[in-house]
Amino acid sequence: RSVNSLIDAFTKEIGAPTAANVAVTVGAIIKWAAVHRGIDPPNITFQGISKQARRRSGESLTVQDLQKVIAALPEPFDSMAEFALLTGLRRGEILALTVHDVEEGGVKVRGNWNVKGEIGPTKTTAGNRLVTFTPRTREIIDARVKAVVAGRLWPTTLNTAGAMMNRAMRAAGVYQEGKGWHAFRHAHTALLNESGVSLRDSAARLGHGANYAQSLAYGWASEQVDATAVDAAVKRHEKKK
Repeated sequence: RSVNSLIDAFTKEIGAPTAANVAVTVGAIIKWAAVHRGIDPPNITFQGISKQARRRSGESLTVQDLQKVIAALPEPFDSMAEFALLTGLRRGEILALTVHDVEEGGVKVRGNWNVKGEIGPTKTTAGNRLVTFTPRTREIIDARVKAVVAGRLWPTTLNTAGAMMNRAMRAAGVYQEGKGWHAFRHAHTALLNESGVSLRDSAARLGHGANYAQSLAYGWASEQVDATAVDAAVKRHEKKK
């Protein structure tokens, strides 16, 4: 009973999708222990947690693939996509950004743009965070502040952004079912890994509730912190064209 109470509280804190990933992992550990060590497993029901089906098709889109997509997008969606690649922000987080969220060293993520056309809460409590600028993201934000003057930096809707992304992916010849704005978040994770950013700092930058969530979703870790190195990683990929 105490274990189930803990899981219930855990789900409320980090959200059902992440809790579902944890539940799958815990279940696999318990099953292994029962089979290989003869341990009598506890009665855990994982109430309220449903396994999340991941939409996957083909190989992951590369940084070079996404650079083609960015080139196929019109303004302001091209700058929005490049910003997603360089920061790892979710589509809703980017759409919720306003000029008031711009600080000296980065952007303050305070909310998530939802289907109602409103700024709601972030996906997790850890989603409220300061995402530090790289030199290129500073340029992108400065240009958007000048363009909009006040209000949201990218004043569009979730549906419009999604439709534009699908169109650009088809134009770039990299369209895959189920792949869209989130592909930029995965690519950013790969760039952080390539740049040597630590698991803790990567989890914080991406707004994950804990380091284990990062490793479950993306499966990697490394040991150096330098957000500006992301720009250099992107340049290395550009040279491979």
